[in-house]
Amino acid sequence: GIGVTGENIVIRNCVMDRNHRQGVSVFSVDNLLIENCVFSNTSGTPPEAGIDFEPDRSGESLKNVTLRNCLSINNAGRGFEFYLGRLNAASAPISITLENCRSVGNKESAWINGGSHPDVVKGHVNFRSCRFESGSKGGITVYGASARAFDVSFTDCVLSNAMPENVMKPD
Repeated sequence: GIGVTGENIVIRNCVMDRNHRQGVSVFSVDNLLIENCVFSNTSGTPPEAGIDFEPDRSGESLKNVTLRNCLSINNAGRGFEFYLGRLNAASAPISITLENCRSVGNKESAWINGGSHPDVVKGHVNFRSCRFESGSKGGITVYGASARAFDVSFTDCVLSNAMPENVMKPD
């Protein structure tokens, strides 16, 4: 799909369909807006996410990032993936907001990983008015975010039908 590094970037009204590794990979950005986009049917090489935030080095940053009115659907991996483990407390604080976004029919709706080292990056990941639906292996996972790390918040969001294939059926 698209690999993003740079400043003052707008991706609007695009469809990233049937990509091999990710619909979008975000490496290091300052002022990124992704609006009214669809990330669908990604499969082939893990992590197979609709969109993946994956800085490669501690000197990279995810500053002033907004996803608005985006749909991540039917990806073999996660709908929205954040691997922040290569950033640390010396990295610029992250600031990422997802507004009115949906994850539908992905392996997992959202996955936020701060890494396993003790000096995790600061900042925030905010989900506002988002819907997470029908994750085949799970809904939302947040880990590696200690009290000294970045904040994750969900405001007016809905999580439904997580792990439907594992639901016990009545006799």
